[in-house]
Amino acid sequence: SPFADKYIHYCLYGIDPSDKKKFQTLYGFYFGNIASKAAPYYLTLIGDLFNLAHCCKFNRLLPKVVEIYVDSPAMAEVPEEVTSFKLSKYEV
Repeated sequence: SPFADKYIHYCLYGIDPSDKKKFQTLYGFYFGNIASKAAPYYLTLIGDLFNLAHCCKFNRLLPKVVEIYVDSPAMAEVPEEVTSFKLSKYEV
């Protein structure tokens, strides 16, 4: 439900639940991909082909979603490079 998604993002990342622009981006990324709405799509060739039609949307939204999480209060104190794992802040 939208309430649960907003609550989880607020609790885990500190993302303001009233920020409609951010949540439209997150919903589009997580739920806008039609093939991700039903498991059988992953098991059939039709699902793979159907998913290709939405690949551009996924690729367009991914950088926006990364920015939302990186700019969140929970990630503010994470250093630019997490040296123990050799990951950048954007990969965490």
